[in-house]
Amino acid sequence: MRYGQAVRQGAAGGGLSLFSDTQEIMIPEPIFPSVPDWNLLEKLRREEEVTGFFISGHPLDDYHYEIKQFTTCSLDSVSNHHQRPFLLLAGLVSKVSHKVSKNGNGWGVFEISDFTGIFEFRLFGTEYQQFKFLLDEGMSVFVKGKFQEGWRDQGMEFKLMEVTLLEDVATKLTKNLTLRLPLEGINTSLIRDLEEIIKKEKGTHPIKIEVFELSSKSKVSFSMKDNKVHANTHLIRKLEKMGIECVLNIT
Repeated sequence: MRYGQAVRQGAAGGGLSLFSDTQEIMIPEPIFPSVPDWNLLEKLRREEEVTGFFISGHPLDDYHYEIKQFTTCSLDSVSNHHQRPFLLLAGLVSKVSHKVSKNGNGWGVFEISDFTGIFEFRLFGTEYQQFKFLLDEGMSVFVKGKFQEGWRDQGMEFKLMEVTLLEDVATKLTKNLTLRLPLEGINTSLIRDLEEIIKKEKGTHPIKIEVFELSSKSKVSFSMKDNKVHANTHLIRKLEKMGIECVLNIT
């Protein structure tokens, strides 16, 4: 700001120094300090703070598959699923308000958001003490809960049962995974690349292979006994780049 003001003053004065009729005033440009770049989450938070929306992306972009695969519904339709025995939801913790009741007990109001909307719930007593540290602003979470009658007939309330970091959901819930390969696309190069990925991503999740033929719509399935992988978003992205569909099975 000082640099801009100095430039304007110089222009207003005709660009001449006090000691010369021809020499232009040389104002050195400011040198910006060297600071590390914000990580994506911090950058998105700052963007939303200034503009009211995200510009560089959405904090949940990296978890699109987990949200599609494991959640019961999107956050804008939670009210349509009150009758389910439990709900599986995912979102970014966008707002947290910690409070203290008249008797001195802590409780809190938490807000999570996804691509579609916002869902707010309250935690009291043991649930608040158990989950408050996992529900911090900016964290991407996967929650399990259910609706039940509220205290003193105040309508339905959401009771939180479990909270998991969204990045750990695929690993935690997956029992095994199925790789779907079109017969027409199988070749030596694909098999070699697939073997390399399986070798690098060793883990505890069994692999099933399903080979299908597009023309006849027939398929053959078999299991890999000696190879297991670590099911996560990183693995899924690698396989998708190769044209291999990956399905995480939870049962």
